[in-house]
Amino acid sequence: YNAKLCFGNFSESQITEKVESVLQNLNLEGIRDLMVGNPLNKFISGGQRKRLNIALELIREPAILFVDEPTSGLSSTDSEAVIHLLKEQTLKGKLVLINIHQPSSEIFRLLDKIWVLDIGGYPIYNGNPIDAITYFRTMSSHVNAQDIECPVCGNVTPEQILQIIETKMVDEYGKYTRKRKMSPTEWYELYLQHIESKQTQTQCTEPLPRSLLKPPSRDKQMYIYAIRDLLSKVTNKQFLVINFMEAPLLALILGFFTRYMTNGSYVFAENKNIPVYLFMSIVVALFMGLSLSAEQIIRDRKILERESFLNLSRSAYLNAKILILLGISAIQAISFVMVGNLMLGITDNFFAFFMVLFSAAAFANLIGLNISSGLNSPITIYILIPFILVPQLLFGGAMIKFDDLHPSVGSKKYVPLVGDLMVSRWAYEALAVAQYSNNDFEQLFYKFNKQKSVAQYNSSYLISDLKSRLNKSLASIEKKKFVNQLPKNLAVLENEVGKLAQAHSRFVFLYTDSLIPEKFTLRVYNTTRKFLDLVDSVNHKQLRMANAEINKIHNRLSTQIGEGAALELKMNHFNKSLSDLVLNRMEIRKLVEYENELICKKDPVYMEPISRIGRAQMYAPAKYIGNYRIPTLVFNLLVIWLGIAFMYVTLFYDVLRRIIGSFDYFKYRKE
Repeated sequence: YNAKLCFGNFSESQITEKVESVLQNLNLEGIRDLMVGNPLNKFISGGQRKRLNIALELIREPAILFVDEPTSGLSSTDSEAVIHLLKEQTLKGKLVLINIHQPSSEIFRLLDKIWVLDIGGYPIYNGNPIDAITYFRTMSSHVNAQDIECPVCGNVTPEQILQIIETKMVDEYGKYTRKRKMSPTEWYELYLQHIESKQTQTQCTEPLPRSLLKPPSRDKQMYIYAIRDLLSKVTNKQFLVINFMEAPLLALILGFFTRYMTNGSYVFAENKNIPVYLFMSIVVALFMGLSLSAEQIIRDRKILERESFLNLSRSAYLNAKILILLGISAIQAISFVMVGNLMLGITDNFFAFFMVLFSAAAFANLIGLNISSGLNSPITIYILIPFILVPQLLFGGAMIKFDDLHPSVGSKKYVPLVGDLMVSRWAYEALAVAQYSNNDFEQLFYKFNKQKSVAQYNSSYLISDLKSRLNKSLASIEKKKFVNQLPKNLAVLENEVGKLAQAHSRFVFLYTDSLIPEKFTLRVYNTTRKFLDLVDSVNHKQLRMANAEINKIHNRLSTQIGEGAALELKMNHFNKSLSDLVLNRMEIRKLVEYENELICKKDPVYMEPISRIGRAQMYAPAKYIGNYRIPTLVFNLLVIWLGIAFMYVTLFYDVLRRIIGSFDYFKYRKE
């Protein structure tokens, strides 16, 4: 795969031939099927690892090769093998520069030329290695400066050079001081006088070696990255077991402990924990998505640094990584839904469950990749994960009702902005609304239950409240009662009656602008009261029609499948606790006043939102963008995927790393 990213114009056979050649040249054929491993889990020796690293560079056939300490940590045999390998490259017309300390005599003799730099970067020698020993011995007035080889074995001692350079002065007591005999600048002056002045500049007329390096197209890069990433995961048995068993095991645990039993038997309709299961499913999806992706990029950082000079496509790498992660998250979501829903008897909305959990996991994948790209330590990443998950738990709409939040962040009319920023809120609402309204039982009645709920609210709560405010307003004018409440009551009447006049345009009402203290009269009162009575009569009629249709459906079910089967249908598909949740039955106040408006708190799953920019109360049946009505499941999924798209952009431009880098920059400037 390293070769494939370097030679986009090579065929598969040419790539294989090139890899085989390099393996043979570096004597790596015997370990070709072994994993490289890591310092704690080694499969190949240090020398083999070193040769492999060199092979990764040599396969690209660079004209110039910089090698930093190629013999460090190696045995003498491996060290010589590596230097011989680099020597062969020079015989092929390549330029190899190595940084090396304490070379053996054999390695020292293989070098064509050496540079010696003193403290401060002063060049103090440039030339033949063997001549270097003679030079430094001569400059330091050594006796027999030409005798540099051992008379017995013929070896040279390269350390002599450093020993001569670092020779200390002796004090009057014969002890060595910390001061050197010759400073770096003095050695440098000798260098200018004896070496550099005698060198002549030569101009190379031969052309540079032709480079075969040609990265493949972006699409092919993505394919190579994807296959490489997939195979690295497939060969990691521990990774496979944990990630593919994690979802069904968590579903099994969650399903078992939320399987509420009634009189020793399980009935889906009576399970009080279904709302808990829905929310915890979202949390599990977010957790699995984060844990899956949190180390993906930071683990590849060394490989990415090695490949950075190839100018490969970042989008190809990211797209391949995301594609693999989404595939794993999809499998996790399917297995979770299959096991968890089966245990709890949830037989409806399999696709909705899968899409919501998969979307939540995908969003978590992108967050994980962002922090993996932006941070430098896996420990920091896992410390950060709770700070990502806890707000999702707190502001997801399940643990704390949005109406109960602090007024500075809460809202009586819509889901507050802090909730709209949480993917858990969109996912949880989508699941709750879909499971309640689209199950095999409720979908038969949903249309008429909605009609009935709206009519009941308008008649029993809204119009009743408006009539009371209207009477108090008249009393304020005629009997001087409720005078302090007059402006507020009329402001509410102006808003709410105006909405009713717009909704019931066939009843002409022209006194909306007169519902203010300056214009309110007995005539305005009588006309408004008559209008409210007309609207009330319409609601009573709609309530009767809805009840009649609901009764018809009940009768038809009893006739077609029998009364017992109809009850069983409800028990298997309609959950009472979920119904109480989306109908807000635990809320005593069904109508609250907020900023001169009356806000409905009754049956939110049946109440159409007023906003035309996508905002709504929790568990609304749909959202509106302009005049377009979008079902909640579809709209919420679109919001989550818009969030995924946003996180992709921040990942592509590495926004988190840039932000952290800017803080470091300002800190540096301040210091």
